[in-house]
Amino acid sequence: MPATKIRIVRDPGPGQPFTTTHVVCVEPLAALRSYGFDARFTGFSHVTGREELKRFPMIRGFLGPLWDGDAVRYEDAAVAAVLSR
Repeated sequence: MPATKIRIVRDPGPGQPFTTTHVVCVEPLAALRSYGFDARFTGFSHVTGREELKRFPMIRGFLGPLWDGDAVRYEDAAVAAVLSR
């Protein structure tokens, strides 16, 4: 299984820029946990059929996994609200 890029985008609070954690891994669940994220595999996270996302877990407090062109992205609700305007 090839390594995959993951981006986790968070809003640290008012007046602060978004923070992005970049992870390159082969086993996403273990990698996300090693960075301190509450990652849990609850089955296939996407039913859209996008093959790139099928092995990625949900992370408590984040939306995703989302396809970001060259990486898998997770974002918190505050980031999603800004990006979807």
